[in-house]
Amino acid sequence: MKTKKIFSNFNRQFQDKRQLRNIIDQKLVKSGEKERLKQLLRQRLTQCGWRDDLKAHCKDVVKGKGMDQVSVEDLINEITPKGRGSIGPFQ
Repeated sequence: MKTKKIFSNFNRQFQDKRQLRNIIDQKLVKSGEKERLKQLLRQRLTQCGWRDDLKAHCKDVVKGKGMDQVSVEDLINEITPKGRGSIGPFQ
C-alpha cells in the first residue's frame, strides 16, 4: 500500500511539472519570447565556437567512416552527446 502512495505522489508531481512546462511554453510562444530566446541561443552558440566545433566533428566522422558509409542518423548519434556535453546540463 505504501508503494502505491509513493507512485501516486510521484505521478502527481510529474504531471504537475509537465503541466507547468506546458503553460510556460504556451506563454513563451504566445508572447514571441520563445523565438527570441532561440535566436539568442543560436547567436551565443555561434559566438563561442560551439557550432564550428560540431561542424568540424561532423567532418571528422565523415572522413573517418567514408562519405558512402555515413548516414544522417549516424551523424546525429555521433554528435548529439558531444554537443550536449559541451554545453552543460539544462534543467
